[in-house]
Amino acid sequence: MLLRPGADRPAGHRRFGQADTIRPGDHRSRRQSGEVRPITVADSPVVPNPNGLDAHRLFASPDVEVVHIALPAGHALVRHAAPVDTLFYIITGIGTVESDAGSVRAEAGTLVPHPKETFHRVRNETRDRLEFLVIKAPRPVVPPRFDATANQTQPEGDNP
Repeated sequence: MLLRPGADRPAGHRRFGQADTIRPGDHRSRRQSGEVRPITVADSPVVPNPNGLDAHRLFASPDVEVVHIALPAGHALVRHAAPVDTLFYIITGIGTVESDAGSVRAEAGTLVPHPKETFHRVRNETRDRLEFLVIKAPRPVVPPRFDATANQTQPEGDNP
């Protein structure tokens, strides 16, 4: 259909660059409709977690899960092993990504991969907030295994 400038457009047709209002939850229906829509942390569901941290599921499909985590200064995730490959992408701040194989200090713009069933955690040893993405592929269908001997959800100095 060729539309001339000023011509009426059929329902559902928009001009190039004309945006819709994005509402919470739209990212779920986006996969079904085939539309491409931005996803924000503010509009994403909170992920309950044993760390009690600010975590939001940005995207989930059978192939991949993406979670945004904000880690306060001096805090760390509970040491755990995921049943799928896990990638940590640092957005802001500097964090230490620990695993059975050792530790890596990672700053903004760094991607740190971990193979499935490898115990790992992220620590924020700075005075600034650390934000990162946790990308799991494929999306896990069973929960992670937690290391019962290492519960590091509070600042390091506050643990008994």
